[in-house]
Amino acid sequence: PLSPTKLAAARHLAMPRRGACTHEKVVLRWALSAPFVQRVLDGDEAPLQIATTDRRFHFLNLHRYGRPGQLLCHIWADAEWEEHAELSDRAIVAEVVAALRAIFPPRPPPPRPASE
Repeated sequence: PLSPTKLAAARHLAMPRRGACTHEKVVLRWALSAPFVQRVLDGDEAPLQIATTDRRFHFLNLHRYGRPGQLLCHIWADAEWEEHAELSDRAIVAEVVAALRAIFPPRPPPPRPASE
């Protein structure tokens, strides 16, 4: 059993209430040949951090820190995105990817040459 002092410290560090938001992280991985890696994550001018107006997320380009093809998404507790506690991992990743698509819309495929 924990001493009263340790138990009080553990309660102090615990979530303030059941279901409260916490700081979560999602690591996304792509093949090095993926267009997103080549267009956004790679290169000398690639950002270390990716800005977004979506206050739920903060993106860190792990590719620039030696983790090839990887991007870390912080999910901020103070963004009050309480629904994420009820979502599956797949649904959370879909929200994160949707935020990235808002920042970096997919490029349309190049036009096909006219057939003769």
